[in-house]
Amino acid sequence: MSKSNVLSFADKRRELDAKGSFLEMLDSDMQNDPDCIVPIPRSIFDEIAHIRARAEENKRRELLEG
Repeated sequence: MSKSNVLSFADKRRELDAKGSFLEMLDSDMQNDPDCIVPIPRSIFDEIAHIRARAEENKRRELLEG
């Protein structure tokens, strides 16, 4: 079995603890100042999709032009 398939229990525990701490902080922030948490505008996701599509097209063009 390769080492990359073995997970350290201690590492996984630290990762879960960090996620828990972040969620606790986020919950506290939302409780104390709910107006500071706002959804990400759809336009940002649309712009990301547009940029990714252009990047993929440029990548294909570069591969074809060699």
